[in-house]
Amino acid sequence: MTAPPYVFYDERRYLMGLDGLRALSVLLVIVGHFGFDRMVPGGLGVTTFFFISGFLITTLLRSEQAAAGQVQLGNFYIRRFLRLAPELYAFLLITILAGRFYGMDSPLPQIAAGFAFFTNYLNIAQAPLAIAPHWPQLWSLAVEEHFYLTFPLLLVFCRNQPNRLLALLGLVCVAVPAWRILAYVSGAPDLYADQASECRIDSMAWGCLMSIVFERFGHRLKTAPRAAAFGLVLSGVLMLATLVYRDPAYRETIRFSLQGIALALGFWGLFFCPLGQTLRRLMEFAPVRWMGRRSYAAYLWNTELHHVFAHLNGGPASELPLAQRAVVALLAIPATFALSEASHRLFLQPLGGLRRRFELKA
Repeated sequence: MTAPPYVFYDERRYLMGLDGLRALSVLLVIVGHFGFDRMVPGGLGVTTFFFISGFLITTLLRSEQAAAGQVQLGNFYIRRFLRLAPELYAFLLITILAGRFYGMDSPLPQIAAGFAFFTNYLNIAQAPLAIAPHWPQLWSLAVEEHFYLTFPLLLVFCRNQPNRLLALLGLVCVAVPAWRILAYVSGAPDLYADQASECRIDSMAWGCLMSIVFERFGHRLKTAPRAAAFGLVLSGVLMLATLVYRDPAYRETIRFSLQGIALALGFWGLFFCPLGQTLRRLMEFAPVRWMGRRSYAAYLWNTELHHVFAHLNGGPASELPLAQRAVVALLAIPATFALSEASHRLFLQPLGGLRRRFELKA
C-alpha cells in the first residue's frame, strides 16, 4: 500500500522559516547593491528567492490538487497577478515620474518590459548597446512570472503521477545547465546565462523537486535526522565553495546548478534535523518574519534608492571608502523597508479581500 503524502506544513499551509529565508535573501541583495557587490553575494539572494518560489508554489498547488482533485489554474493565475502586479505597477508609475528629478530616464521599451514581465530579455538585448536600465532588478520578476505561467501546466500534465513529475523536474535540472554550457561555448553574452528564463528556470526546478521529494519520501527522511544534519553541513560547505571559486566559465555554466543542489541539501537539513528545526524557529522571530513578508517590495525599491543616492552623491556607493559604504548600506536597509511597508499598505493590502476570493480551496 502506498504511504500517504507527508505533510510538512501547518493547517494554513504555512511553512515555518521561509519568511526568514526571504528576509536574509533580500538583505543580501540590498547590501550588494549599496557598494558591497564584491563582498556580499547579492546574486545568491536572487537564486534563493527562485528556489523558495519553486518549493512554495509546488507545495501549495500539490496540496490543492490533493484536496480538490485538480489545480484550479484560473484562480492560481489571478492570485499571482493580484499578488505581484499592484505593487510592481505602482512602483513603475511612481518611479517613471520621480526618476526625472534624479536623472533616471524611463525609455518606452523599458516601461513596456517592466509592465509585461520581459525585462530580462530587454536587458540582454540592450547590454551590447551600453544602455543603462532604469529597473535592472526586474529581470528576476520576469523569470518568476514565466515560471508561474508554465509550471502549473506541468502539474496538470502529471496529475496523480508524482514519479513522472519527479522525472521531468530532474530532466529540467540536467537540461538547463547543459543549455548554459552550450550557450557559453557558442559565445552568448554573459547576461544571457544570468537572466534568460530558459537559463535560470532550474533554480526554481530544484525547489519544486525538493517539495515533491518531501511529499513522497518525508516519512523516511524523518527517521534519519543524522543524515539530514550532514546534509545541512554539506549544504553550507558546498554553497561556500560556489562563492569562493570565481572562474568565468564556471560562473556562467554550472554555478547555479551547484547552488541549487546546496539549497536542496539545506532544505533537507532545515526540515528533518533538530538543528534545522531550531534554525527555522529562529527565523520566525517577528521582525525577521515581517521583513520576509515585505521582501518583494523591498526588492523593487532598493535599487531605486541607490539611483537617488548616486544622483545626490555624484556617484554610486561602490566608489566610497569602505567605512562610508557600510554606513550607507546600514541606512539603506531601514529606508528600503519603510518604502516596502508603505507599498504594502497602500497598494497590496487594499486588494487583500479580492485576492482571498481566489484562495486555494481546501
